[in-house]
Amino acid sequence: DGIETGTLVGTVTSGTIHLDKYSTGELTGDITFSGGGGTFAMSSITLSDIPAACNGKVFTIKVYDNSSSTALTVADWGMAAPDNSFQLWWADGYSNPQGGTTPDNYAMLHFAQDLWFTDCYGFDSGGPGYLETGAEDHGSSLAGGTAKITLPLPIDATRVYKITLETQDDSASFVDYGYDSAENTTSFGQFWADYIW
Repeated sequence: DGIETGTLVGTVTSGTIHLDKYSTGELTGDITFSGGGGTFAMSSITLSDIPAACNGKVFTIKVYDNSSSTALTVADWGMAAPDNSFQLWWADGYSNPQGGTTPDNYAMLHFAQDLWFTDCYGFDSGGPGYLETGAEDHGSSLAGGTAKITLPLPIDATRVYKITLETQDDSASFVDYGYDSAENTTSFGQFWADYIW
């Protein structure tokens, strides 16, 4: 939903590859690379111009090299197996079926293996902000309809061959310990309604 075939590399500038559909209202993205001291790593992924059709949807992002069908590790807090993907729930003023309406440009970031999450306000992150959106009320300089994910574990740029982006309806794919210290599987919307709203 919202991502059609034909998405291609639009421009390559210093430190950024910009992906574009060359039309208004389509999802575009930037991949930011950082270097220094002989290293060059993919450090963040930015989704911009997120269309209204993606409101309430879940994006799953994976990064691959050219030698394996297993995605590369993007996060490892030592809590469980490392994560080779992450999910982003985009909820821009979304009327949540489980209750409430999210703020404008709201998003939640989730790493399933580590049972770790945060939202664009740094809720329960316990550390630096890995997610920023164009939500004006918390000082972001990003435009509306934009989400920037800073990878907890930057990836050696020489290994990056392919990045996949999947969208799906919000379903019971969010796994966490909740506040009852038991492992729970729920939807992003239900989790937001239960613990954040």
